[in-house]
Amino acid sequence: MKSDLLMVNPLTSIIVISIATNIPEANILPSVVVALLTVMILALLNVVLLVMVVPLAMVLRDMVLLNSTLTATSSLPVSKTKN
Repeated sequence: MKSDLLMVNPLTSIIVISIATNIPEANILPSVVVALLTVMILALLNVVLLVMVVPLAMVLRDMVLLNSTLTATSSLPVSKTKN
């Protein structure tokens, strides 16, 4: 049962470990703050990835597709018509 609780999230694992080892609650607080800050930083990095990297990848994909289209159309034979 303890191993199931440890896999839930860092906050519960810290609390379960501290209760199992009889650490006073005053010593739990810094660990809880560190765990919450870590989760917040990871969430912020996730948002940065979604906001910055995904549109950049889409723009690069469009540039590659446009470049290949321009290359394909520039190699087509041009018909010369006389007026």
